[in-house]
Amino acid sequence: MKKTILLLAFLFGFMPVYAADDDNSIVDNRQHQDIFANAITSYGKPSDRDFNFQLYFKKIKLDGDMKIKGEPHAPETVSMSNLSNLDDEYAIGSRLKMALGYKTIGEISYIQFEHSGNLISPKAFNGYKLKTGAKFNMKSRFLDVMFKQKMNKDEELVNDRYDSFLVGGIRTLNTILTARGPQTGTTDRYVYANWEKTFPILYVGVDGGMKLGRDTKINGHLLFSSFPTTDGYDAQMYDMGANFTFDFPHNNFGNILQLELGYNNEKYDIDGHGNKINFKLSAPYASLNLLF
Repeated sequence: MKKTILLLAFLFGFMPVYAADDDNSIVDNRQHQDIFANAITSYGKPSDRDFNFQLYFKKIKLDGDMKIKGEPHAPETVSMSNLSNLDDEYAIGSRLKMALGYKTIGEISYIQFEHSGNLISPKAFNGYKLKTGAKFNMKSRFLDVMFKQKMNKDEELVNDRYDSFLVGGIRTLNTILTARGPQTGTTDRYVYANWEKTFPILYVGVDGGMKLGRDTKINGHLLFSSFPTTDGYDAQMYDMGANFTFDFPHNNFGNILQLELGYNNEKYDIDGHGNKINFKLSAPYASLNLLF
């Protein structure tokens, strides 16, 4: 119950606060504000965009190790170096950004991907001692709910040359680890070992961007978490990245398409009940953004 109250208090801290507008200049600023900092043009009327839908494509490299306890065998660390054929994987994700108020933006995103490899030496996993060549698989699903509070002053919003945000949110990580193959000490016994956990992780951070020209902007973010999760597990996470956003040609209604190219680096360190997962995801990505 205490965790639920703390969680609600954390989220409500990023919800928009509305106040009466007595200053006409501030009202005028709001009317001309572009919440997603689109490029400044010398023609056409800039349009306010309340929604931004992104479809992004990632090439993901996985590094790390894991220790999953099981009986009757003692646990052994399975490192990514113990797996062959562990290639980079490709995944498609989606994100929806919504203007929630004068300076507040909400984001919801989802992505999933899967890495597979074969053991190059016998290892124990979740109570089973697997022979060389056993198949190992790791599937990850991420659901992220984020709130961003703009820190620019009112008079700075008109020029709109840069943005700075205070960020908070919840990232839910679902991890499924499986191993299958012949067991050591036998000639024909084929085993299947499975371990699955879901971790809701609270995080905070900063986000910002700056225009490099009429149609180009550079962005960056840094997110961090060091919170207890559920069921006696602890989790640490950092997420950092940078990207360039390019506006497509404009019309009288403002640009509605953007191309985003960037690089992201995430690290997760989760442990509890004798189990430990420590993995790193590094990924270049490309995103097509639709503003409406």
